[in-house]
Amino acid sequence: MHTKFYSDSQHRQTDHALQSRAADKVGLPAGTLIHIGAKHQSECKISAIQYSVETLIYHEISSISDLQSLQNNELITWVNLDGLSNIDIVERIGHQLNIHPLVLEDILSTHQSPKLEEYENFLYLVIKGISLDQNKIFSLQYEQISILLLANYVITFKEKSDTTFDPVYHYLQNRSGRLRLKGSDYLAYVILDTIVDEYFVVEDSLDDVIDSGRQYLA
Repeated sequence: MHTKFYSDSQHRQTDHALQSRAADKVGLPAGTLIHIGAKHQSECKISAIQYSVETLIYHEISSISDLQSLQNNELITWVNLDGLSNIDIVERIGHQLNIHPLVLEDILSTHQSPKLEEYENFLYLVIKGISLDQNKIFSLQYEQISILLLANYVITFKEKSDTTFDPVYHYLQNRSGRLRLKGSDYLAYVILDTIVDEYFVVEDSLDDVIDSGRQYLA
């Protein structure tokens, strides 16, 4: 098995691209929404799940107005946005849920460090998701995942469409599972735990590469 490393020049090209996009914001008021980061091919796609112990409903969201009809204090609502190319969608979601413009700015600036910020009505979390690109020789992929935790509501913002949250969807199928019994805070915890679990998958793969290298050199 071969390991693929990125050269210093490739890292410099990536850093230069991020700096160029960040430079687009120079002179603009704080809170101005501009997407900064890698441009993924994923189009914006919104999905929503509402659940309780007795209920599990999947929604395909075609417009922001569809989200307004989902407000239900009897159910936990999880809204996920795959793709950050449509800034208007992010802005309108933020407006509907009364999210501060500076938080929306951070969501679209995908070079953020992992963090947790507490606001009056919600928590804002940033974490990096990593995975292996199975179509290439040992190549890591990563993306920024932003999480807004509100009372009875969780909103996740991902850079692209992938299978990161598939385990969470699987857990929700279990009517008697702990996830269906608890609130939005536990959903946010399970989402974070699922993202971190992928770190260990990558770590195990790195161990295999190192062991293979040792055997080759022996």
